Parts: sequence; C-alpha cells; structure tokens
Amino acid sequence: MFDSEGKGFVTGNDLGAVIGQLSKDSDDEAEDSDHSAWTDLVAASKDDEDAENPNALTLSEFSNVFAGMRRKHFPKGHVVLRHGDKGDAMYFINSGKVEVTTRTGKLIGILRAGSFFGEGSLLDPSRSRSATARCITPVDVIEITREDFDKYMNISSTAKVSLKFASQERKLQEAKNIIRFNQNLKLNVFQKGDIVYKEGDRGDSMYFIDEVNGGVFDVYHHDKIVHSYRSGNSFGESSIVYNRPRSSTVMCASDTCKVHEMTGSNFMSLLESSPETARFLRDMCNKRLLKRAMGVGKAYSDSDLREIFDSVDLDKSGKINLSELRVVMKKLDNDFPEEQIRNLMKMLDLDEDGFVNFEEFRHVFYGKDIPKDGI
Repeated sequence: MFDSEGKGFVTGNDLGAVIGQLSKDSDDEAEDSDHSAWTDLVAASKDDEDAENPNALTLSEFSNVFAGMRRKHFPKGHVVLRHGDKGDAMYFINSGKVEVTTRTGKLIGILRAGSFFGEGSLLDPSRSRSATARCITPVDVIEITREDFDKYMNISSTAKVSLKFASQERKLQEAKNIIRFNQNLKLNVFQKGDIVYKEGDRGDSMYFIDEVNGGVFDVYHHDKIVHSYRSGNSFGESSIVYNRPRSSTVMCASDTCKVHEMTGSNFMSLLESSPETARFLRDMCNKRLLKRAMGVGKAYSDSDLREIFDSVDLDKSGKINLSELRVVMKKLDNDFPEEQIRNLMKMLDLDEDGFVNFEEFRHVFYGKDIPKDGI
C-alpha cells in the first residue's frame, strides 16, 4: 500500500501521503508537515551501514518502524481510556466515532476518522488520563505504545513539535466546547457600534460568539484596533481568570452580532470542576496577553513577526529564553506573576529544549494558518 509504484522501498513522501489520506480534514500545509515528519522518521530508522539509499526504507527497516503499531477494533460502548487512569498508549482512528467526556461526564468532543487521542498522558509527566474516551460506534484504531511513542518522538523533533501543537489546539477546542455546551448561557444581540465592555471595566462575564450568525467584534486597546473576534471565538475570560479589569474594549463591527454570555461565577465554577479545562483556558488567556505585550496588531505579515521576534531576542541567539520572555511580560504589567510567565514559556517551548525558536513562536500567532510573507 505504501510502495504503490513498486519501487522496492518506501520514502518519507510515501509514508506522509498515506498517513495524510487517513484524515479527510487534512490540507496541503498539514500534508507538507506530515511529509517532513515522516522523512525525519525514515532518516532516523535507517541501518547505519546502509548508505546507498539514505532516504528510503527497505522492507526489513519498514517492518521495524511499524512493529509497535497495532491495529485494534473496539465495539460500540467500549471505554478505550478513562479519566484518572495511567496512560501507556495513544490511538489514531481509522474508522468510527469516539466520544470524549470530562471527569464529571460533560461532553467535550466527538472524534472521527483521521483524529487521534490519548497523547496527553504520553506528553504529560504525570502520565494521567485527562478525559474519558468511549466508542459511540464500532471503532478501528492504530495503537502506539509509550515505548514506541518515546522512541519516535526522540527520533523526530519535527514530529514532536507538530504533535504537541496539535494536542494543545485540540484540548483548547475541547475547553471551549465545555463552555459552548453549558446550559448557563444567555443570548445577547448587539448592533453595529454597540460596546460589549470597555477597557478598565470590571470583568463579570465571558462571551462565546454564536457559531452561525455571530458577526464580527473589533477589539480596541488604547483606542487602536488590535484584533477581531469572529463566529466560534470566545472573549472576556482573562479578566475573570486573573481578577483584573478589562484590558481592552470590544465593539460589534457587523450590522448584527450575537454572543452567548456566561457569568463570572458560573465560569469559575466550571473551571473548578475541571482543572484540565482551567489550564488550557489560562493558556489561551496567556497567549492573548503575550500578543498584546508584543504589540501585535490586527494584521501582520511573516516579516513583521520576524521583526517582533528579533526585538524580543535580546541576546540575538536566534531563540527566546525565559529571561527575555520575562522582560516582555513585565513591560505589559510590572506585577505580572512569575508563575504565569513560566507557564507561558512551557506552553511555547514545544520541543522542550528550554527555548522558543521562531517556528514555535509563529505557532502562537498563526496556528495552522501560517501565511506567506505579505499576506
């Protein structure tokens, strides 16, 4: 299947192409990233004595790569992993649907073919499962054990960064889903020019923009537009989480805007009931504060971002260290907590080398949608 051309060997591109087909949602950029990661894996899996084909796997080498990947079938209703258990494997879904719920049974997501789950306990030193995954249809998966996971993460730094970022993004979306599915939400309708809250106001609610007809909200800081929120986005969490006044003004920019409001007391109760959700929402808040501290405006190109990165990289090492990050956050707020700075550094440092390089830095601002220069 991998060597569709009958070459007698398998390349990183062959591996990336097949893995990419497993996901119906993969785009060109995601496939390019897959190819890069699998090419790294091919290079690291070569026999030392085999220099004739440095970018290709023979049948025996291919077998070694996939020896630890087992295909499993689970019936409908089967609990693949449970919150609080120790995790020793992760799973890629080939077919079927898996329901993910919190410790208290709240639905946070439905995973389908092409998705993966269970990586959190392999990435987290605690090794503890943060959610429960149950099959809502018969499900086929590829299981990867901790031993093989650690082996391949050590082989490919590209794969490790990509997986950690994808895991962060999905868990953040799951945290947002908990808010969206909550029953304690009040629908508010705003007209163009209406202000949701002003900079300096006391933060007593957070907002989730309607996913269908939410409209656009412009965000002002010191009377300058710094960002826009659209359907599916949330805002207002930071001032509740950190008990601070609003750091910006949010105004409806469409003819009509619709948001679902959750009171601060209900929001904090939600966070207390799910520490994992609280952690990822705090990460999201810290990202926003970082952008504000660095003066990133509403629109910026890749060269703009490089200029910002270089301005933070005070020792010109090509990487941002904890001390340099501390300088930036203290400029925003001289009383910015040290614990938050360290948590922010941990979140940014995807390859866990103690520094933030430019590629990791770009993920903060662009996510998967990294633009070409000038866009």
